[in-house]
Amino acid sequence: MSYSVFHNTPVAGAIQWENLSMQYEGETYLIADGYTNTRYAYWALAYPNNLVVTDDYPSLGPDDCLVFVNKGGIAITVPYASVIAGDLLIPGSVLADAIAANAITTEKIAAGAVTANTVAANAIGTNALAAGAVTTDVLAAGAVTSNTVAANAIGASAIAADAITADKIVAGAVTAEKIASKTITANQIAAGAITADKIQANAIDASKIKAGSVTTNHLAPGFGSQLVIGSNPAIMQVSDAVEAETQRAESVEAGLKDFTDKANAFFVFDLVDGSMTIGKADSPFSSQFSTTMLAFKQNGVEVAYLSNNKLYIKTGHILDILTIGDKPVVQGGDGFFDMDTVAGGLRGSWRAS
Repeated sequence: MSYSVFHNTPVAGAIQWENLSMQYEGETYLIADGYTNTRYAYWALAYPNNLVVTDDYPSLGPDDCLVFVNKGGIAITVPYASVIAGDLLIPGSVLADAIAANAITTEKIAAGAVTANTVAANAIGTNALAAGAVTTDVLAAGAVTSNTVAANAIGASAIAADAITADKIVAGAVTAEKIASKTITANQIAAGAITADKIQANAIDASKIKAGSVTTNHLAPGFGSQLVIGSNPAIMQVSDAVEAETQRAESVEAGLKDFTDKANAFFVFDLVDGSMTIGKADSPFSSQFSTTMLAFKQNGVEVAYLSNNKLYIKTGHILDILTIGDKPVVQGGDGFFDMDTVAGGLRGSWRAS
């Protein structure tokens, strides 16, 4: 039974085989039906009943055989392929990975054979050009224009230092949109290179000047006489803010003074004695706090004071009951002794709690 080979089956780009067998050294090996979308299918004695598939050209041993080449879904049966002269090769049939490295040299290319029309877009990358291979004498006059250079194709690393001078730049060629943001720094500008005639009117405003960068050293001697504060909105805004802060400070100061004036009528501090007297100027009563006592005064005379855990008083008037004692008996105390008035006399009584 003959074998069958199908193209673009079972999916586009794949090849399929059926009823395939291989004969080797008098033996017949039946091959399992199958398909692949890889480039190569080969038979190896180590796997006699299957085809091995791979995208890389296989390393065949003496007992192995390349069977099929898949060219984009078209199967080429290698054992029946004929040797084809180079003139009969179908365009596109020789793939780049089938050409040995360095196989095509300059002496094999006719002069003028490579033109812009014969080179695919982006076919020649920078890594395919020898260092220094493209010089100005091999480029036709006017050959390199903005239309023939891809956007961002020439990076800074591809331009020799000082290669681009002023005489190589067309007047007006470098515009604002061709300069990346923050690309030009101060150390890349020659001293005196930027003059007034190179700056567009109103191009430099306050947002482009670093805070504090303009000092009196940068101002012409006569600038002060030309500065009109009233016509400068920024200065007027600062002036208004200062005036508002001044008014607020004066208001706070007035409030503090009103408070201290009132407070001075009640609080008198003696920093030498370390005491504070509370009282009103027109009142005979006052109290005084010091580091040793709390005193109560009437007309400037002490009538009672607390010091060293004791109360001292010249005259006492108990309105109801006088109780002596600190805690009940059940809490370890001595109980309480009460003294109160009764009809016609004074009564004293003890209680446990």
